[in-house]
Amino acid sequence: MTAPKKTVRSATPVDEDVPLVGQNVDDLVAELQAQMAAQQQRIDSLMAERGIPADPVAAKIQALQDHLRLHAAANPNHAEKYAPVVSYVDKLTSDSVTPNKALKASNLVSALHTKHGQHELGYAATLAEELHNLTLDPEDD
Repeated sequence: MTAPKKTVRSATPVDEDVPLVGQNVDDLVAELQAQMAAQQQRIDSLMAERGIPADPVAAKIQALQDHLRLHAAANPNHAEKYAPVVSYVDKLTSDSVTPNKALKASNLVSALHTKHGQHELGYAATLAEELHNLTLDPEDD
């Protein structure tokens, strides 16, 4: 009894008509870069369809805003505690956020998390910290 043949399929389509032998490396690199750019455009369009900004800072701000609003709505008895934090974070935009503003947002969320640990704000605190890290200049390391 012979074992059945196994077929392996590539996750991406391969154009078998393109000979790799004798092709200039620069041409191959240019082709790969074009493919990567096309894939990134596809990812960006899918994200836009779902309402997710392509800018990582804007996406992080949106996620933090959404998360804080969700927790504020889930804890109406503590609305007065959430209001200043939500208000501050709602004013942030990718154009206006600075490392200091992001740090202030992170501190506000962390203080809220510390005071109301039962509200499970750990992820919101992580988002705020990640936002601060995104705004830091990598040249300052």
